[in-house]
Amino acid sequence: MFAFERKTVLKEELNFPGLIPEKYIHLMSLLSLLGLMSMLFFSNLTDVQKLICLPLVMLSARIIAVDLCHQLILNIYVFPLIILGLILPQYFGLTTWASSYISVGCVILFMLCVMGLQKLSTGKAGVGMGDYKFMILMALWLGGSGLLTAVFIAFLISLPLFFIPKKGEVFVPMAPGLVTGFFAVLCYQNQIENLLLKLFTAIH
Repeated sequence: MFAFERKTVLKEELNFPGLIPEKYIHLMSLLSLLGLMSMLFFSNLTDVQKLICLPLVMLSARIIAVDLCHQLILNIYVFPLIILGLILPQYFGLTTWASSYISVGCVILFMLCVMGLQKLSTGKAGVGMGDYKFMILMALWLGGSGLLTAVFIAFLISLPLFFIPKKGEVFVPMAPGLVTGFFAVLCYQNQIENLLLKLFTAIH
């Protein structure tokens, strides 16, 4: 991690090894950046919409890398994107004000319910606060239907990670799935929803 990143987290939070060794963190950042840039470049978004999504791409790539290597989603990257999400997506036609803010309320309610149930049953939370914060970010930028689709994609992407052998205090990093689902819907929401509808219709 960079020195300025380490200053934003507690020392004990850096004691947990990630799924990928820390020495590969910058390589993971580069690969994530290239992947997200490709998704954005080939999307049907307007040039203006692509431009306002550039901060999302750059910070989200680092979010993936840090979570893979340190099991952390850093506030210094999530909070600026949440703040931008209060205005930019709605103003530039990515979603509506009502959809964004209602979705945020649903995420917060879901978070409180799940954390409460987990606390009662296991004595600890099973999902990190960073994951919930990123879901709030997703709600702001995608709105209601987009959020549900992105979470579904994130679940599918994260599922194989549960079967990777892990040692000690290594848990499944959710950021890769969440970020990928987020950008997939941000860039290709109509195509994905049409595909899911066709699959659902074919099954029935």
